[in-house]
This record gives sequence, structure tokens and C-alpha cells, in this order.
Amino acid sequence: MSANSPNPGRGTNRGSHSCRSRRNIDAILTARTFQVQARPSEMGAQQIASLRRETLGVSQKLFADLLNVSVHTVHAWEQGHREPSGCALRLLYMAEQDPKRLLALVEEARSAAR
Repeated sequence: MSANSPNPGRGTNRGSHSCRSRRNIDAILTARTFQVQARPSEMGAQQIASLRRETLGVSQKLFADLLNVSVHTVHAWEQGHREPSGCALRLLYMAEQDPKRLLALVEEARSAAR
């Protein structure tokens, strides 16, 4: 960079995308090229309890920790007193679709505790 640069210590952004491969630029998803399901289907109390107990095989406390919610919230969901919010519903849906992702977190915690 020359000493006459208007922003010493900073490079220009012009042409910086040329460092990226064209394939990566084409792979960027946008709202114009990809549609996300606006809201996952509702998940009932029995379905949430089944996901926790049968699919994941974890306690309410561990399930709450994995989802970053309180145990009280998990209990309320499973009793049908409350329904998961949009963010929580999305997380529950993702856990249902790919339980191995959450179980990997459990395994990491087990390994770290040893």
C-alpha cells in the first residue's frame, strides 16, 4: 500500500471478491434463491416428550441445557401448559430431523467430564 493511500493501513475492498472462488459466490443462499419454511409445524406435548425421552434419551435438565432453555420451560412444554416459541420450535424441529447433532453435544460433554 502506498503512503499516499487515503486510508493508510487499510486495503481497498475493490476486487476483494476475486480472491474467492466463483463456486463459493454462487453457493451463497439468499431470500431470492431459497425459501425457508416460515414456521415449522406445531409440536405437541407428547411429541416433545417423545423426542426427549425416546429419540434423545436425555433428562429434562439435559434437554433444557441442550436447547438453552429452563427446565421449567421443558416441563411446561411436555405438560402442554406452554407452546414452544418460533426459535425454540425451529430448534426442536431440527433436533427431530437430525438428533445426532444434539447427541454429539452430549458426547462432547461426557468426554470433557472424563
